[in-house]
Amino acid sequence: MRGLLFVLVSALILFLPYFLRETVYGFDAYFYVNQFSLSTPTVAVLCFLSFLACGIIFYFIAGKKATPLFLALGSPAWLIHFYKFENELLAMPFIMLAIYFYLNKKDFKAIASLIPAGFFFKGSVIYLIAFIPGHLIYAILSALIIIASAPEWNFLLPITEVSESHPLVGIWWWGFLLIPFLLMLSNWLHEKKKPLGRLQTATFILCVMGVLSARWVPFSVPFLALMLRDWLDRKGAGAYLVVLVGTIGLFFSMLFVLYGGPPTPGDLDLIREAERIAWIEDLPLKNTWPVGYWIESEFPGRSTARAGGNWQQDFNNSVVVAHSPLDDSWKAKFKACGGVRSEKYSELFLCWAL
Repeated sequence: MRGLLFVLVSALILFLPYFLRETVYGFDAYFYVNQFSLSTPTVAVLCFLSFLACGIIFYFIAGKKATPLFLALGSPAWLIHFYKFENELLAMPFIMLAIYFYLNKKDFKAIASLIPAGFFFKGSVIYLIAFIPGHLIYAILSALIIIASAPEWNFLLPITEVSESHPLVGIWWWGFLLIPFLLMLSNWLHEKKKPLGRLQTATFILCVMGVLSARWVPFSVPFLALMLRDWLDRKGAGAYLVVLVGTIGLFFSMLFVLYGGPPTPGDLDLIREAERIAWIEDLPLKNTWPVGYWIESEFPGRSTARAGGNWQQDFNNSVVVAHSPLDDSWKAKFKACGGVRSEKYSELFLCWAL
């Protein structure tokens, strides 16, 4: 019971910044918020419950030694995944169940758990690929799913136009990915080069996938914690203390990042001001695509640019809400516009004929 209580208290601490926020965290999350008319407290509770469910399942996978590592190491990569209210959120508890069954060699139960996970998030197929060394059935299902979903199967590969799928971002995360890889190698050498087990092979595959696309980095966190547990068991209590102290620093730094993440109340107020100016000046309200869902949350039914590719639109004679910070290519488009207001994650421009 004490272990489960620790999971609950840790989850509450990790989500305290979300419970204190006035806005839902993220950009694309507002698509789902708008679809179901959800409030910020409701979203925060749903995100918390999904994270808590995963923590409880992991406790039954790994026990009391690995669970603190899972919660602490998860704060940079794993936690931010749960702050984003997107379709992956509903898939994660089923994915954790699949990991539990896979590591206990209950392969058909693992597959059964991945079916609802795949319904919510098609990227769940990444675990079928990671589990391939465990049983031939995973390889067969992976091939069938990829063939059936063609030409959309390329969601598994790098997408340079999207930061969360960019390989350079994945390489940046190698500070985490390198740890399980080295520990896997260390344990393998320590055990006199015995064949790699299910945990080690799944970790290795997820490490490779994480380098190809940053989107897959959070999915390696449960395996990272398990690898650390096996390594620290050989090193003793002192090693546990060093790792926990280091990860607690990351833990608190992430809390500040998440509390101040997009959008701020000022960003949404800027959108309301843009609407007022557009009405007064009798001009259309336009936007760069990252903030499109924010505008729709403030003014339901308004048509916005909300997908990549809309940077080619004409901003002449319009009021424009742009994301911030702007890169050089975006700044060039607004160089002749008058800056009206700037917030942490958005800017307001009044653009006449250029």
